[in-house]
Amino acid sequence: MSRARQLADSADLSFDGTTLVVDETNNRVGIGEASPSVPLEVYDASNSRILASTSNTGASQFCFGDDADDYVGRIYYDHNGNSMRFHASSSEAMRIDSQGVLNIGTDGNANINGKLNVTAGNFVKGALDYSGDGLTITSENATAGDNAYGSGISFGRNANDIYRKAGICLVQTSGDPDFNGLAFFGSNNSSSGADMFEAGRFNSGTGWLIGTTNNSPGESSTATGIRLGYSGRSQFSADSNSIVFFNRTSNDGTLVDFRQNGTSEGSISVSGTTVSYNGGHLSRWSRLADDSKDTSIVKGTVMTNLDEMVVWSHDAVEAQDAVYDEDGNLVSEAVEAKETYTEDNEQLNKMAVSSVEGDPNVAGVFVNWDEDDDEFNDMNVAMTGDMVIRIASGTTVARGDLLMSAGDGTAKPQGDDIVRSKTIAKVISTHVSHTYDDGSYLVPCVLMAC
Repeated sequence: MSRARQLADSADLSFDGTTLVVDETNNRVGIGEASPSVPLEVYDASNSRILASTSNTGASQFCFGDDADDYVGRIYYDHNGNSMRFHASSSEAMRIDSQGVLNIGTDGNANINGKLNVTAGNFVKGALDYSGDGLTITSENATAGDNAYGSGISFGRNANDIYRKAGICLVQTSGDPDFNGLAFFGSNNSSSGADMFEAGRFNSGTGWLIGTTNNSPGESSTATGIRLGYSGRSQFSADSNSIVFFNRTSNDGTLVDFRQNGTSEGSISVSGTTVSYNGGHLSRWSRLADDSKDTSIVKGTVMTNLDEMVVWSHDAVEAQDAVYDEDGNLVSEAVEAKETYTEDNEQLNKMAVSSVEGDPNVAGVFVNWDEDDDEFNDMNVAMTGDMVIRIASGTTVARGDLLMSAGDGTAKPQGDDIVRSKTIAKVISTHVSHTYDDGSYLVPCVLMAC
C-alpha cells in the first residue's frame, strides 16, 4: 500500500502536535482543523485560517481569516473572467485581468487603454498605455473654461483640490480639436482649489506659454504673459508693470548683445551708472506721400519732412486656427479675430526725397524698406547717431565737415562750422563704404537731431 493511500485511510494523524485530518468522503484535508469545510483548511492556535478551494468553472482561491465567509484577505483565480484577484478587508484591492493589465483599486472596467490602471476612490484614474506613452492620471473634474484637460499627473488631496498644489495635464482647446498641449498648474491658496490657475503650457506646434493660454502670435493683442515660440519668435507682455529686467551683477559690461546671422552688430552696456547704446542710431518709420514703394531710393539718401501724417488702417480679420502638416509641423500660426481699426499715430509724418539745397526741413537719411510688413510700404529713416550718408559724384568731403542737403537726395558741405537748422550730419571719416551706379558714394557720419 502506498504512502498516499495510508494517509487517506487514516482519519486522524498527528505531526509534532498538529493534527492532519483527511476527509476522503468530501475530498478535503485539514491541518489543525478537525472538520475542514474546503479542499484545504489550515488552522493555528491564534485562530487564523488559510482556506483553499479549487474549481474548474468558478474560482480557485486562498482565503485568510476565520472562514470562507468571513475572511480578511483572499487570493483567487476567476476561471470565468480569466483573472487573478486580490482582496483585503473583504474588498477587491487589485486584479490582473485576462489582458495582463494590473488594476489597483479598480475592477479594470474603466475605459483606459493601458497596462497599469490606478484608482483612488472615484477620483483619479490613470494608465501606462500599450504604446509606452507613460503613466497618465485623469480627473473627473478636468474642465476649466474653454479648455478640456485630459490625462496628466496631479498633486492634491481630493476631487475638489486636484490642482490645489500643482499639476501637469494634457490640454485640448474646445475650439480646435486638433490642438493639444501640456499644461502646468499651481495655486495661490493652500486651503482651497478655487484659486487654481494654469501657470504655463507647451502648445503643440507653437511653443511654451507662461501666464497665458493665448495660442496666437497676438502682435496687437492685449493679453499678458510670455510666449516662447519653437521658431524663436517670442512675446513678453505685462499689465501696468515693467516687462523685463536686465541685471548684470559683480561688474560692468554688456547687458544685451544684438546679433545678425551670428555676428554682433550692436549692444547695450553699463558702466557705473551710465547705460550706453552701442553701434546704432535712432530712427523712425515713415512713408512716401502716395504710399508707394520707390525702390530707386537708396541707403543714405537725404529725406525731407512733409505735413501729412502716416495712417495705418487695418481691415477686419477673421479668426483662423493653426494649420499643421501630416507630420504635425506648424504650417501657419493661429490668427485672432479683429475688427476694423486704425493704429494711433501722434508723431510719424510722411517724407520725400529732399529737393531743396540747404533744406531746413531735412528729416534724416533713408535706411531701408520694411520687408517684414506686406500690408504697408513703410520705410525706415535714420535721425540721430551713427550712419552713412550719400555724397554726389564729384563732391569732396573732409573729416569734420558739417553737411546739408544738396537738393538731389545727396548731401554736401554747408560751408561753415556752425550747426544750423539745415545741418543734417557731421562727417567722421572719408572712407567710402559703397559707391552707386550714378557715382554717388557713402561715407560714415554722425546724424544730428533731424
